[in-house]
Amino acid sequence: MLQLIKNEIIVYEGIKQGKSRHEISTDSGLHKATVSKFINILHRLWLIEYVGRKEKIKIYRAVSCEYVEVGGYQEEPDVDRLLQKSIDIRLTDDQMFYLRNHKKMKRSVLAKKLGVTKLALNFTLDKLSKSN
Repeated sequence: MLQLIKNEIIVYEGIKQGKSRHEISTDSGLHKATVSKFINILHRLWLIEYVGRKEKIKIYRAVSCEYVEVGGYQEEPDVDRLLQKSIDIRLTDDQMFYLRNHKKMKRSVLAKKLGVTKLALNFTLDKLSKSN
């Protein structure tokens, strides 16, 4: 399970609800620059993905994930938690069936279809190649 600090959760949940950076800032009381910083952190962690633009506003979409809140402020995210989550991923039988039948698909597209990060997909494919 991924560990997020309070501000990461506020921004992640805002993106999940389809809010813009400005809306998240207004609703949470966080400065726009702070919201932008956490958007960048969540994007690097593959928890949100850039979808496009609507006029001058960047649009993001949240990737489904389980998380738990941890206390404290971190200047930079603890990348090991994403790595650990990706290593420990367990795909369902349906996801494994889909994966085995679509191995030639681009990995970023395949990861989206399966609802996992590309890093987690790469670890899963690595495990599959070692088991064969």
